[in-house]
Amino acid sequence: MPHVSQKRVKKDVFKRMSNEFINSVAFLKTRPEIKGFLNELLTPTERIMLAKRLVIILMLQKGYPFNIIERTLKLSPSTVARF
Repeated sequence: MPHVSQKRVKKDVFKRMSNEFINSVAFLKTRPEIKGFLNELLTPTERIMLAKRLVIILMLQKGYPFNIIERTLKLSPSTVARF
């Protein structure tokens, strides 16, 4: 599970970091660039976690019942309900 430090950065520093992140992602144009970026940036666990979140949203948009999403992605009911 990802860990976020308890030491908070200043609000202006956080905004700059967020903007740099968004700019870095927006700069990517090709599938290999995106794949390389995500592989460098995220651990395998983080990639799985984000992929599951995306699939939850897509399955909910397509009308899948909660119990099917839970079983398919091996998630708890509370995790699916958050989305």
